[in-house]
Amino acid sequence: MIKRNFSFSKGEGNMHIKTLFLIIYIVLCIRNTYGQILGFKDISSGYAAISQCIINVYVLFPSTIIPNQSESTIIYQTNNTTMAKYIKLFPLGANMIYISFQQEGNPTTLALKEAFCQGIPLNYFEMQDFSDDDMEFERDSLIDYYYMLNTNYNSLATILPVLKSSLLTITPGYSVSFAKIIENKYIEIQFQLLGGVANYANNISFSIASQDGQFSSSFQIPAFQNVFSGTQNNNPNAIFTRGISPQIYGYVNTTSEDSTLYIIGDSSPVSRRLKCVYNISGSQRLLGYHQLTSSEIISIYGIGVDNIHNFPQAFTYDSYAPSITINLLETHVLSNIHLITFTFNTLLFSRDPPYVNNIQFPYPFSFNGFSSSFIQGYKMPIVLSRYRDTYTGTISNIKPFQLDQTPNLVDNTPPKLLQATITHVKDYYFALRVKVSDDISGVDTINIINNVIGSADLIDGTLLLGTFEKLITITEIDTPLVFFGILVVDCAGNASPLYLPGEVLSFSLDPIVWYQVPSNPLNDIKNQITSISFQNSTNDVSSGPVTNKLYVGVSNFGYSSKFPLIFTPIFQSMESNAMEGVGPFQGYYNNEESRYIVEFTIPGQLVSKIVNYQINVAGNIYSYALLKKLFPATSTLQVTSTEGDEYPPLITDISSFTSPTTPTSALSGYQIQIGSIGSVPWKYAFFEISGDLDVQPIKYVRYPTDVNDQGFITISFIKEWVDPYIRPLQYSLTYAKVVDINGNVGEYIATGAESNKIYRFNLMQTLAPIPKIDIQIPTPGAPTITPLPPVLSSITYTNLPNVIDVGIVNSFNVKIETYSITGISISHSPVFTIHDINGRYIQFPMSTFLYNDTNVSFIAFITVPIGFGAAEGIYFTVNNIVDNYLNVAYSILSPEDAYRPTIYNMAAPFIQSSSSITTNGGILTLYGNRFGLDASTTSVYVKAMNILTKVPISFFTSVAVAVYNIPPSTSLYQIYVVVNSKTSNTLNLNPIYVQPTQTPKPATCPGTPVCGGPDNGVCTDSGVCQCKGSWTGPSCLSQQITIPQPNVSTTDPSAETTVNGTLPDGSQISFRNLISVVELRELNFKNEIQRNFTFTQWLFTNTSTSSTTSYLYATSIDNNSTNVTVSVQWYPTETTITFANEEIRMLPSTMKYTIDISAFDFQSSTNRLQLVMNAQTISDNTDTDSCVTRATNNQQDSDLTYEYFKLQIDNHSLYGRFIKRALVDFRPTAISNTPLGSTTNDNNSDKIESQQLIGINIPYYRNNVVIDPDFSVLVDNTPIDDSNCPSSKKGLSKSQLAGIIIASSIFGIFVILLSIYIIMKKTNSAVQFRYKLRKLGKFSA
Repeated sequence: MIKRNFSFSKGEGNMHIKTLFLIIYIVLCIRNTYGQILGFKDISSGYAAISQCIINVYVLFPSTIIPNQSESTIIYQTNNTTMAKYIKLFPLGANMIYISFQQEGNPTTLALKEAFCQGIPLNYFEMQDFSDDDMEFERDSLIDYYYMLNTNYNSLATILPVLKSSLLTITPGYSVSFAKIIENKYIEIQFQLLGGVANYANNISFSIASQDGQFSSSFQIPAFQNVFSGTQNNNPNAIFTRGISPQIYGYVNTTSEDSTLYIIGDSSPVSRRLKCVYNISGSQRLLGYHQLTSSEIISIYGIGVDNIHNFPQAFTYDSYAPSITINLLETHVLSNIHLITFTFNTLLFSRDPPYVNNIQFPYPFSFNGFSSSFIQGYKMPIVLSRYRDTYTGTISNIKPFQLDQTPNLVDNTPPKLLQATITHVKDYYFALRVKVSDDISGVDTINIINNVIGSADLIDGTLLLGTFEKLITITEIDTPLVFFGILVVDCAGNASPLYLPGEVLSFSLDPIVWYQVPSNPLNDIKNQITSISFQNSTNDVSSGPVTNKLYVGVSNFGYSSKFPLIFTPIFQSMESNAMEGVGPFQGYYNNEESRYIVEFTIPGQLVSKIVNYQINVAGNIYSYALLKKLFPATSTLQVTSTEGDEYPPLITDISSFTSPTTPTSALSGYQIQIGSIGSVPWKYAFFEISGDLDVQPIKYVRYPTDVNDQGFITISFIKEWVDPYIRPLQYSLTYAKVVDINGNVGEYIATGAESNKIYRFNLMQTLAPIPKIDIQIPTPGAPTITPLPPVLSSITYTNLPNVIDVGIVNSFNVKIETYSITGISISHSPVFTIHDINGRYIQFPMSTFLYNDTNVSFIAFITVPIGFGAAEGIYFTVNNIVDNYLNVAYSILSPEDAYRPTIYNMAAPFIQSSSSITTNGGILTLYGNRFGLDASTTSVYVKAMNILTKVPISFFTSVAVAVYNIPPSTSLYQIYVVVNSKTSNTLNLNPIYVQPTQTPKPATCPGTPVCGGPDNGVCTDSGVCQCKGSWTGPSCLSQQITIPQPNVSTTDPSAETTVNGTLPDGSQISFRNLISVVELRELNFKNEIQRNFTFTQWLFTNTSTSSTTSYLYATSIDNNSTNVTVSVQWYPTETTITFANEEIRMLPSTMKYTIDISAFDFQSSTNRLQLVMNAQTISDNTDTDSCVTRATNNQQDSDLTYEYFKLQIDNHSLYGRFIKRALVDFRPTAISNTPLGSTTNDNNSDKIESQQLIGINIPYYRNNVVIDPDFSVLVDNTPIDDSNCPSSKKGLSKSQLAGIIIASSIFGIFVILLSIYIIMKKTNSAVQFRYKLRKLGKFSA
């Protein structure tokens, strides 16, 4: 595994330097002599603070090989293989990793792979205080945040291990932990006041230390500096009451504001601040809550006052400890299906169902009725893999059990992750593709940050060796507590290691292929918030809700704007009591305004406050605590109100009733009155009633229109019996929720462990215990007869095959016949359940089909999703057959009715949904599964206006495909996908009608024929050619050929491409070209050079990940006053990017330069900068009759204006495209691009060299400028006019020069990129090219 870990130091001017540990996971399989090495293509650079890195090497040997025990540890052994771990040390720089072992008694040493150890600057982690104010712990949970500044702006991959390995200590009475990292430089540290007035301190001391104790740095933080003296008298109106058990509420009614009060128990470590939830006409209510953990004395204290308020009251803790008795562990005749029969002795009317190993089984799953004393009975099925011998677990974390099997073959070997890639699709959705293997039982789940991939996501192979892909959600960068990792579990319950980013994975023996675990893709986004503001910073909500807008500017808007901004305000004063239907709010980047815009609504009648909030920008979570330090003048959102009422509705009166309607039936229920301490009306109420012998809740929804003339609402039900099978029953209100029009919520939950999990205002604060409903018919004491339980008479399946192919969605019908002498209760629906291994199940309530007095038929339509039961088949159960006496039947089905084996065949692709499309057509994204392993086998067809069109694919994964060139249509689109001759379902999509603003005017497109002809492209209304397939260029006359990845320099930001290949016409080519950054010039208004800054020394960093290839160069000029960074990124395949919520196609083989220049000290405000770049190509020349011409023109594509430079050679043309805008001071700004010196140099009879300097003109700015040159080679097939040939040579050789496009762009760090293309004239011999670096710098501006 890769773990980057190092210690750091600060203080007294000295830096103690420790080692960063790099642990790389490598697997070696020995075959024949010592076989082939399994691993990944390139081992990423490790980091060390001083002289060495440590690598853990995991090696998989055949059983005949014995690892060297002096330097290895055995991880696991099977009959055929041994997994060993080696710990290897190596110094800075490139090193070869060796392992040693014995084969047939002979010591052997094997060279594995070269790895690189890279040093870290000594000042790498020099933290500074960033917070400039104190901590007030104003949140009701008494949590506050402090921020430290990491001054080195390094990557998240190197900061996180430091924080994880650090030790934090703090003043007693507080807790402290690292919470988040923002922008790779702000370290968020969370503090919490645990409780007890004795622990309160005006200054908090905390320290950060390395685990070995050599580092230690201490900090002093002021706290509670703004707390003023309490204003309450010695006997304020302090009231305590029980809330939702085990919570206690304390509130103070007062006429003056006091922020010093908090509530605490004498034996609990956690306290809560009292918050104002009601403030009208000077009358206030301050409220707090406390959760009992034992019998305690609860008090309200005041912070920062001499005479501390103390109003204690004792409360007894209601212990809740249900008991479980396992009566029987039995095995079904199908040997891997086990039944656990147990009783669950819980509190009466408890809402808590039992669970096994944290798998919840809500009613009526496995419920088997009641035994004596109202004890619930269960018969719980557990389906295990046939390859598992033992399964241990606990029921509700109370009762342990063990299930044993005797399989023919036991699987004790964990599964392996072989390959993983992650691709951004849209917003925070990513396609994760993994290849995994397992020896015996098959892969069950792959787990990644709250996402689970399973058999339904198999796209190729089998569960033993297969490729899975799923659209997963990742919304946050890694934190010290939550970070990206992949865990694979097989069907027998064996778990792999947690694979961490950078770890090496084995894939293939022959040929050798190595892969790395990808990192969290959000970690790599370099971005900063540059501005934040609100349309209205102060908002009066006295009269009701108000709308507002949030504006956020970012530095890297080009890349980060692919993700929506998520704004999560906490409008309520009592933060723990979340409002319903309020946020979070989402907004996208607005290109015209150059910022994010988020529209949101503030609820009405809030108590006046400054709103606490957080925003998520491309995975970086900014708290208001941080934003108010970064932008103190504009980040505050304030609400005011003269009618502040956040107190939820209350149940002010409740009474039960029951009355006979017939000799064997009764009408029962509750009369409920809903009120409030204020005037905010309630919106709706939800209730549940359950019985002592009737667990299934009866549910009700009521609205203000249901209130009767007496001010009450009624919830009721009718209970019927069959004489003489009658017994007394008791019912109770077990759940209630009331919500007001502003979203404030009050709840009531019946006693049970579930109530420990959430905090809510208690609807019943001032009421006595909830009255019960007692139903006794006939009169008490009358004799009754206990009937036999109901029975399942028969079960019939329709369309259920003997073997289910779970490679497709399966549907079948099931019908059951039931009988009871008391009659079957049709208000209790039987449940048909399908079971998979490891606790997975799906319940299907059944509907009444036919019934009479004693017999009832029920029917259900069952859908088996793809992949369900793929490993071990599907098991069926029927339960919750209830008669009118409330007996419950649990039926054990015969083997032929209880089980179906499964097979898994790869089915056709399936379209689940899509993005929207307008009547203008254009771009569309399809979502589904099994769209193929790669785009070469996938085709997408669109039928519009009765014309079927095969549309080109611009973005591809197996779960999401983007297509373009969809024709306009005012009628229904019909879309389907074909993969290897398998056709998907048809998606019918109604376009969104767009009203034409004016009749389109015909526009003239370039090219002869126009746009290269109908096979090459089509002319759009704007006069721009929309090219098809691999054709490109302004006239669609250039054709794409993919070229290899360029070689980049580690000393300066230059990229060299070497091509040896075959053209479409079969001719062979061989050439090289070079792209480089030359210098920065300051020019005056006369375009005269005032100063030259030639880039001579760069700091190189390989920023590549497993899914991207990128490099970063940094230097400084003008006495280090201006920083220049150049990011070089290679795009090997066609990609669709999103800018301002628009999808844009990028062609393959693209090299992109992103140049970021910090503030520059201009000699005059009328001056400007010019960044000079060089494009150079060298070729052999065997044709003495070549011609070179140059021309320029302009063209408008959508909203971007381009400048084209054209170099024509014989019958081929070279196009250079310049986008005439850049990001200047974080805003899109028009720029110009000037062709500077160019040369065509014939060194001898068979050599020719061509180069071009481009000057990118940057206007005067103050803070920052970002430009993005793009480079592509385009040659079109337009014959040259010899009369326009001024050169001494008519052109280059028949293996002609491929030119270079340079484009400067607005789009921040990821602007639309061109691709490198080559079309060359047929030749019979390959032409050799060489790279020659020329001395540059004296060309006219």
